[in-house]
Amino acid sequence: FDTHVLSIKLRHTDLTRDELIYVADASSVNKKTEIEELGAGSGWAVKDIFSYQDIISNVSSLGDPFLYDFQNKINYSRFNTEIRIQRDDPVFAVKIFFPIIVMILILYAMYFIPPDCLGIRILIFMTVLATNGYFHQKLLTGLQLEYLSALECTFFIVYILVLIAVITSILIYSFYRKGDKKIKVTNYTAIILH
Repeated sequence: FDTHVLSIKLRHTDLTRDELIYVADASSVNKKTEIEELGAGSGWAVKDIFSYQDIISNVSSLGDPFLYDFQNKINYSRFNTEIRIQRDDPVFAVKIFFPIIVMILILYAMYFIPPDCLGIRILIFMTVLATNGYFHQKLLTGLQLEYLSALECTFFIVYILVLIAVITSILIYSFYRKGDKKIKVTNYTAIILH
C-alpha cells in the first residue's frame, strides 16, 4: 500500500528535436547495483526504474513578429524516468494502523457509556480527535505527497467517526434530558454506522 512512482522529465529549453534527441540507455550493465544504491539508507527501496523518450510539442512564434499569425509547432525531445519505490520498513503498517484501530475501538466503546455521562463522552472524542490529528500530521510530514494516499483516507474515516460520535452524544444526551425513549434507537443506529 505504500508504493509511489517518482517521475523525472527532462528536455532542453532551446534545442528542438531536429537538433537534439534524447535516447534511453538500454545497455546498462550494472542496473541492479544502481537501483540498490539509489534507495540505500533512505527508508525506501527502489523496486524498478523505467526510462523512455518521447516528444513534447509547443506552439510558438519564437518571438518573431512576422510569425504571430501562424501556428508554428515546435517539437522537443524529452527524456523520462519513472522510479517505483516502496517503503523499506516492515513495521511501518503496524506503527500507523495500530493507533488507528485503537482509536476506532475507543470510539465504538463510547456507545456503551450511559447517556447521562456526557462529560466522559466529550473527553473520549476530544482525545481521539487530538490523537488522530497528531498521527495524521506525523504521517503528512513524513510523506510530503501532493495527492491523497490510501493511508491518509483512514485518518479521514476516523474524523468522520468522531463527527458521528459527537452528533450521537448530543442527541442521546438531549433525549435523556427530555426523558425520550429514542435513546436506544439513536445509540443502535450510531453503532451500526460505526
